Amino acid sequence: MTDVINLLKRHGIRANKSLGQNFLHKTDIIENIAKNAAGTDCALEIGAGPGVLSKCLCGSFKKVVTIEIDSTLMPVTREVLGGCKNHTMVYADFLKVNLDEIIKKYLDLPPVTVVGNLPYNITGQIITKLIKNHMLFDKAVIMIQREAAQKLCAEPSQDGYRAISVLAQYFAQITPLFDVTPDCFIPAPHVTSTVVLMEFKKNLPLAANYEGEFISFIHKIFCNRRKLITSIFQTPCEKDNMRRILKSLKLSEKARGEQLDCLQLSQIFSCLYVNKNEIL
Repeated sequence: MTDVINLLKRHGIRANKSLGQNFLHKTDIIENIAKNAAGTDCALEIGAGPGVLSKCLCGSFKKVVTIEIDSTLMPVTREVLGGCKNHTMVYADFLKVNLDEIIKKYLDLPPVTVVGNLPYNITGQIITKLIKNHMLFDKAVIMIQREAAQKLCAEPSQDGYRAISVLAQYFAQITPLFDVTPDCFIPAPHVTSTVVLMEFKKNLPLAANYEGEFISFIHKIFCNRRKLITSIFQTPCEKDNMRRILKSLKLSEKARGEQLDCLQLSQIFSCLYVNKNEIL
């Protein structure tokens, strides 16, 4: 395995704080991530860093494409990945690229596996993009801040229960795999990280036709998560309709968003927007 510390020194590369870079250098952690990601033919990696995880993935997948925003890493990744004929590097902003186009151009037909050591400062945005494009993926093995991992797994009424908790749990089965201590990175962050497995669900009730609206609905609910569900809606007619929906689902009229799980919230959404004529 490549000596990351000496590699970076030799090329004069330092982590870019504005990009949230913390380069993983511990061999056993890198290999464990690749091992947990294996299982399909193709992998989409978010961020290359020095390319050591990318190289490891090339041993587990037939094709690997990496989206890396920082082109200054090119001399390092060229050295590390020079012999990897099954790897393609795309220098672009992951949050701005069209994932469907990337996969069709460089990989086989979806679903593919997502892998990445995610920048802490845009973790939520990346996970939201994965969720919105979940039909392209079978699973994601991602390393994120432990606090963010706890939010993904949080249950109703827990402190970390947020919109991202509901959406992640609705669209995927979430499993924390293992923690990664700060000394495994260059530079060492001030927090512990967690590698998380997201196994995307198939044949969801709201698939295809209502996913965007459902995501917007959940964000609306959690902007007012401590309010009564009925008070989030403005007109008397809307409030009365919500009371009927809650009663039909055997939920309290005093229910708050932060008290309801992803299934209950999806049922409320379905009654409001999908099967609304059944409640009226």
